Amino acid sequence: MADSGVVFVAHHDSTHGALRLTRGADTTNGSFLSHEVDSLPKGVIQGDRHGKRLAAVGLHTSLALDSLRRPVIAYLATGLRGEDGAVLSELRVAWAKSAAPTSRDDWTIEVVDSAPIPCDGFCPAEQVCVPLPLEQGETRLQSRCFASETCRIRCGESRVCVDLGDGPKCRDALPSSAFHALPSGTGLWPSLAVVPGDELAISYFDAIAGDLRLARGKPGAFSLATLDSEGDVGAFSSLVRSGDGSLRIAYQDRTHGSLRYRVVGGEHDGFSQVVDSGARQGEFHVVGADAKLLDRGDTMVIAYQDQTTTDLLLAAQDQTGAWSRTTLSGTSSGEGFYICGAWSSDSGLVGHYVMDAKAEPIGRFEIVEVPLSGLL
Repeated sequence: MADSGVVFVAHHDSTHGALRLTRGADTTNGSFLSHEVDSLPKGVIQGDRHGKRLAAVGLHTSLALDSLRRPVIAYLATGLRGEDGAVLSELRVAWAKSAAPTSRDDWTIEVVDSAPIPCDGFCPAEQVCVPLPLEQGETRLQSRCFASETCRIRCGESRVCVDLGDGPKCRDALPSSAFHALPSGTGLWPSLAVVPGDELAISYFDAIAGDLRLARGKPGAFSLATLDSEGDVGAFSSLVRSGDGSLRIAYQDRTHGSLRYRVVGGEHDGFSQVVDSGARQGEFHVVGADAKLLDRGDTMVIAYQDQTTTDLLLAAQDQTGAWSRTTLSGTSSGEGFYICGAWSSDSGLVGHYVMDAKAEPIGRFEIVEVPLSGLL
């Protein structure tokens, strides 16, 4: 929210696979305005939800305001066509040219990071997805879309006829998964903060490498760094700039099903710790989904989901750096999705989406007030 009371919401348009911005100041008279910020390039189609995978722009949005109160959005674009049949994912940033943008012409858009993704389900008609031969020293399989050719002999099941530069031959096709829980590639769950000098800091997840990454800089001058690469780490990243100028990041360790916390810059640069290991009395829970890191001023607070019980949890850091855990909400069949939050001097507000199969409608958004007293 801007100082003027104007609310900005960056969101994904799933119908058109696009990024939109909605802004307004009054919910009672319909004064909210919405426009498209970025969309799929011409020739790229979303695909069929029951067949091809979805190409999309504007997933996993994160929004902040710069020193001139202009909105800045970090987001994921995936399923994009690259050169030579490659399919790409991209971390993008859209920066408004004014504090009141009204059309896509009012934005500057830049690709911050990019990586190829498996092409299964993304190839256009008359093309097939084929894995490329691994070069010496390579360990990560890559794939491309190739035009389907006609071979002298009929290719067997799960094999296709393509020309990789040595003539039409029968080759193994890349198996297509019937279910894709998450987008592939780099740029997932970006979390954006504006730092002094109107530089941007963006934490995000590289799902191909399984790394937590950080981008810093301005349009045309971003630097990229890997912060954590031990296992499959970096999902659900949430970044804030602390009062001492350092960056604090909460994220999930998918290898161990735990919630982690890391400091970048400042006196404690490189400090990392497990906030919640998922260990419970006599059992283990997968935790850390939809993490939202909040700066309370004197310490940090993280709202997140216990994926085993689908409860909404809150972890608070004390003055020694240790973390305590409490359950904010856990009465419905599914809580702690799409978490957001804000903190004031005396209390916090944590919003989350609740799915309850016994209710009508089955989904609703709830806000939980967290009093400062008794939290630690």
